[in-house]
Amino acid sequence: MKNDSSLVQINDDIVKKLYFIHHDEKEYCLASGTDILFFRLKVPTTNENETRKALPFIIEDELAVDPDQVHIAFSIPDQQGFTSVAVVNKDIMKIWAKYIEKKDNKILHIIPELFSINLSNEEVVLIDRGSNILFFNPSGNSFCCDDSLFPNIFSENYPISDTKIINAYTNRADKILPNDNKNIKINLLPNLSDDEFKDRVRKGIETSSINLLSGAFKPIKYLNELITIWLRPIIISLSFIFIYPILIILETHYLDSKILDVKLKLNQVYNSIDESIGNRQNPIEYIKTILADKQENQSKYFLTYTNILFQTLSEIQGSRLISINFENDNKILSVNLSVLSYEDVETIQNNLSSKGLMVREGNSRLVDNKVITEIKLGER
Repeated sequence: MKNDSSLVQINDDIVKKLYFIHHDEKEYCLASGTDILFFRLKVPTTNENETRKALPFIIEDELAVDPDQVHIAFSIPDQQGFTSVAVVNKDIMKIWAKYIEKKDNKILHIIPELFSINLSNEEVVLIDRGSNILFFNPSGNSFCCDDSLFPNIFSENYPISDTKIINAYTNRADKILPNDNKNIKINLLPNLSDDEFKDRVRKGIETSSINLLSGAFKPIKYLNELITIWLRPIIISLSFIFIYPILIILETHYLDSKILDVKLKLNQVYNSIDESIGNRQNPIEYIKTILADKQENQSKYFLTYTNILFQTLSEIQGSRLISINFENDNKILSVNLSVLSYEDVETIQNNLSSKGLMVREGNSRLVDNKVITEIKLGER
């Protein structure tokens, strides 16, 4: 069921935990404070809908309230198969979503501040923000808590066997970090100013994989864009399904009309040519007959010429046919021959001429001690 925020009252204390950053021509909203719980766990599915259904049962024992009272956002699984999860009370989320809707309906992301402070996937980061401490561990649990609670929460969530160096941006390490465990490696760095912190968040926005405006709180504008994206191919597909057959029918009708028109014109031509014929055959069949006669006539010449040519070549030792071409309109057979001498060329011409053919000699040339000659044969 979609979230209905029409009756939600804006609470300034809750809203002030939101702030906005412009990055890469987009506006982002970031949520700070301790109202968000974070988990890193394995979910027995990679399907988004199945993950959304499974997570309330997986984290139920870690919550102080009923799972129905919280909004859960999550990332896609990382390379190790772990899913990052952010949990916020639905009442708070309704206020945030309503505030975003009124302030700027172009904003499509509320990103947990904690998930934007790491600039490297291998970096464990601690940032002291005064009353709150942010701790991000890409391979373990991350959290944001009151500074007074940090030592205990840190001890419970950070394994002493972890060999990563903690980059701690704080000026009071002795107060917030445990000093009784020498195995923990800490790189102390100067505390970040507000501008330095927001600049770091701005750079880390692209690495954030969780958007609180998801699930029941996904913006209507975003949903409309999705509908538009899917609606276009659906409309095109339906248009193709219904319009294409109509176009085929129209095209078929057009071709049929053209064929009929050609037949009528052929009848007119046929009638005008032969008015004296009493029993006229179908004009199409008449034309087919003419074409068949013409083809048969041309084939007769081709077969006659080639038969005489091959008989003649068989009598000349070392002669070879290189190429042959028959000109239908002129009834001329052009051949290129290879023979051993110019005398053989003359002998071939005389033999062909004596058998009733018209013989015309083309170019002759000597190539590799053989004579290449062109001869044209036709009806005398």
